Amino acid sequence: MKSNRFKVKAIAGRYDVQGSRLIGNDFDLLIQQRPAHLQTQSKSGSYMLAISKPMGFRNYVSSLWPTKEAGRYEFDVAKVRYSLHVTPSTAVIELAPPRVKEQAR
Repeated sequence: MKSNRFKVKAIAGRYDVQGSRLIGNDFDLLIQQRPAHLQTQSKSGSYMLAISKPMGFRNYVSSLWPTKEAGRYEFDVAKVRYSLHVTPSTAVIELAPPRVKEQAR
């Protein structure tokens, strides 16, 4: 029996947006909302699934953490932090800039 697990290898790039679905070449990404009673400190209100093509298998990717800028989120995959910027027609995923630690005063 074949597993429905598949690896998302190169997630960075540009995607067309159709509702909550980000359309890619090898796979699509789906932004979902987590019910309030399932949200925790480590599980945000939004998360992302990857959908394989052409079989349609779904795999959890990561929680999406909103930033101060509307339509922009951060998430991590395999200890690599990414930035997701979503507009009504396009989404862009790129490596997130390094975090700057605040200095003690």
